[in-house]
Amino acid sequence: MQTQIAMLLTFWAALGADHHVVTHDGVTAHMLRGPFSGQLASLGDGASTPLALDQLSHEAVGCLALETDRAIVAWSPDNGTLTFWTRRGERSTRRAELVLSEPGSLARARLIADNRHGFAVELYGPEGIPRQVVALARSGILEIRQGAGQTVVVRSPLRYALVPSLIGTDLLFDPQSSPTDKPAYLPSLNMVVGLQEGHDGVFVAVWPPGEQVVRVQVAKDGGGQAFESLALDTAGQSCYLTFLDHPGIWHEEPLRAEYLETHTAITWQRPFEARWIGRFFIDSDNYNFPFYFIAEKQKLWGRYIRGWFEYPMWFDGQQTMVHFEKKFPPQGTLLIYYLDTYRDTGDMLAPVTVMQESLGADETARLLDFEGTNAQVLLSHGNAVCAMTAHIESHVAGEPDAPPQTEVLQYADDVTTFISLIRERVFQFDQFAADMQKMLKSELDGQPALSDALQSANDITTEIRDIVQSDLPDTSLEEVGAWTDEIKRLTASDIENRLVLVKELTQKCRSVAGTQDDLARNLSVVTIQLMEEAARLGSASPEQLRVAEQIIARCRQVLRKPTWWEPNRKYAPKSNPGVH
Repeated sequence: MQTQIAMLLTFWAALGADHHVVTHDGVTAHMLRGPFSGQLASLGDGASTPLALDQLSHEAVGCLALETDRAIVAWSPDNGTLTFWTRRGERSTRRAELVLSEPGSLARARLIADNRHGFAVELYGPEGIPRQVVALARSGILEIRQGAGQTVVVRSPLRYALVPSLIGTDLLFDPQSSPTDKPAYLPSLNMVVGLQEGHDGVFVAVWPPGEQVVRVQVAKDGGGQAFESLALDTAGQSCYLTFLDHPGIWHEEPLRAEYLETHTAITWQRPFEARWIGRFFIDSDNYNFPFYFIAEKQKLWGRYIRGWFEYPMWFDGQQTMVHFEKKFPPQGTLLIYYLDTYRDTGDMLAPVTVMQESLGADETARLLDFEGTNAQVLLSHGNAVCAMTAHIESHVAGEPDAPPQTEVLQYADDVTTFISLIRERVFQFDQFAADMQKMLKSELDGQPALSDALQSANDITTEIRDIVQSDLPDTSLEEVGAWTDEIKRLTASDIENRLVLVKELTQKCRSVAGTQDDLARNLSVVTIQLMEEAARLGSASPEQLRVAEQIIARCRQVLRKPTWWEPNRKYAPKSNPGVH
C-alpha cells in the first residue's frame, strides 16, 4: 500500500506535444493538448504514447480526461471544473458541469496511485494543497473525495429530483412547486435520482451515512420548469456520481380522460428490461404511490385504492398499457422511471446498482432495507380469514374438495391468531403515532418558531391515533376465541343446522377481520401521507430538514414488513385476496 501511495502518477506539460495515456481496468487517462470538447477523435487520434505507471513524471499540470466506454470526465485548468459526458457508441453527450471549489481555484491536477481504482486524479488549489481526489470506475461512476466543509455542485437541467425509498413511497421534488429565490432541501436517504430534461438521461448520486446535506435550485430563467443545479455537502466523505444514458429512459405524460374504463396503449415503450415504475397521485386516498408495471393484465384487490380495481399499468408485449376507473380517477401526471434492472438481461446500470457498486452490496441492502420491503407472513399457509372460513364452511357442508377435519380445526385456531396479529399491527401504528407526538412536542419546545411548519405533521399524527380509536372493533380477542372454539365444537357435531350456526360465527369473524384489515391499510396510507408531508416541510430550511428526516426515518420503520393488506412495493396482484 505504501509503495502504491508513494507512486505519484502525474502528467507534466514538459512531456511535449504527444498525447500521453495510461490505462487500468477499463479506464484510460488522457493528457490532452487542450480541453476536451466532446470530440471522441481527440481521445483516440492515433498519436497517443502509452505510459507505464512507473514512467510518469511526479510534477504535473495539464488538461486531463478520464475515459471509459460509458463516460468521459474532463478537467481543464482554464476554469477548474469537471465536465461529465456520457457516451453511447460514437456519440458523446455533455451531461453536467461539476464544481468542486471556487471557480478557477483548482489550478493543478496530477495522477496518483489509488488502491481502489488503480489511479485517480488529485486536484490542487493555487496554494499547492490537494483539495479533492476524483476517480472514474469502468462502469462510469465517478468517485469524489474531499474534506469536511466542502460541496459538490452538479450543474445540470433536471426536470425532477427523486429521493427513492423502497419502503413507503418515493419522494418527488418538482421545480414547479419549489421556490425560485432559495434552494429546496432534500432528505438524505443516501441517494438522489435526477430525471434530466430530454428524457434520455438520469443522474444518480449516492453517498454513505453521515451528515450530508442535499439541496436543489430552480433555474430562474426557465419559468420554474427545471432545477438548474444540485448541491451536496459531502461532510468529509466520498460521494459517487454518474449519468445513465438511453433514449426514453424516463417518461411523463398527463393522465387523460380516455384512460378511464379502457385498456389503453400509450406511446412510450420500455427501452430495455427493468423493473419499471409508474407513479401517480391517488386522488381517493390523497397520496402518491409508485406501482411496478406487471407482465399481464390483472385485477387489484384494494390495497392501494379501496375496493376492487383494475391494476393500473402493465406490459402487453412491447405495448405499455394503462387503465383507470371513473370511481377512482387519477390526477396530474403519470411518471415512469426505474430504480433497478434485471442484471442478467442487459448491461444497463440502475440507481440501485450504482449504490451497490459504490458502497457495496451489504451496505446497500441495509440502507435501502431490502428485508423491510418483504411482506409479513402471518401464517405459514398464507390464508387470510376470508379464505380460512370458506374452507371451514366447505368442510361442514360436506363439499367433495373440502379439507379434512384436522385441517379445519387448525384453521379455526388460526382465525383467532390472524385477527390477533392484525390487531397487534394496528397497535404498532398507534404507538408510532404516540411516539411521533412526543418527538414533535420536543422539537417545538426547543424551536417554537417551527410551530406553523410542523402543524400539518401534527395533524396527520393525530389523525392516525383518531383512526385507531374510532375504527378498531369493540370485539375483544377473548370473544373471537369463544367464536372459534364454538366453530370447532360444531364441526365435530352432527346437529342438523350446524352449517347455519357455523356460517353465523364465521361471518362474525370475517366482519372483525375485514374491519381490521381495512384499518391496517388506512393507517399505512396515512403514514405515507405523513412521509410526503415531511419531505415538503423539510425542503424549506436546514432546521426543518433535520426534523423532516427524523419523521421520514420513523415512517419508514413502521411501514417496513407490511401485512398483506398494506401498500407494498413488491406486491403481486391476486384474483383471490384471501389466498396467499
